[in-house]
Amino acid sequence: MHSFLQVSIENAGPMTTPAWGTGPLDFIVMENVFYGHDVDVIYDLKGSFRDRYAAPVHQYGPPVLLDENLRERNLLTPTIISARSFQYLETCLQNDTGKYSKLSQ
Repeated sequence: MHSFLQVSIENAGPMTTPAWGTGPLDFIVMENVFYGHDVDVIYDLKGSFRDRYAAPVHQYGPPVLLDENLRERNLLTPTIISARSFQYLETCLQNDTGKYSKLSQ
């Protein structure tokens, strides 16, 4: 489940102006799919390899790695999934992509 929110921040004075300025900000709030699961690593994927590598640092739970980390892992130990799981994943990605592309129009 996703929620799309827009927050507007008004300028209350020169000392309180946010770094990004004033005006509306768009947020997407998503459910926590990791709740109740024991997770060793999390990947924050954006679909880009430019500056998308992170050192695996354990601070407050499992490390959050990026696109290039997943690519590196898959070159060493490929992720093998069933055809049914691949089809489900592909459908989810198409649905999300379609939803977000409609928002940018």
